[in-house]
Amino acid sequence: KKGVRPEGMSKEEYSLLPDEITLREIRYVIQEPGRKQQPFVIVTTMLDAKGDNAITTDEIAELFAE
Repeated sequence: KKGVRPEGMSKEEYSLLPDEITLREIRYVIQEPGRKQQPFVIVTTMLDAKGDNAITTDEIAELFAE
């Protein structure tokens, strides 16, 4: 949900923002020797987890692993 208007942002700019944004949270561990073994947390607006345009957890994690 939209929070308090940040300092330096005009009321007009703030009013153009949506009241809320749906996000997808992914926790992922990169299974590679020498890499951090604690889960990474990725938050994205890429919501298509099913269907023809699905973006899998692995695909998103690969983008961030680079």
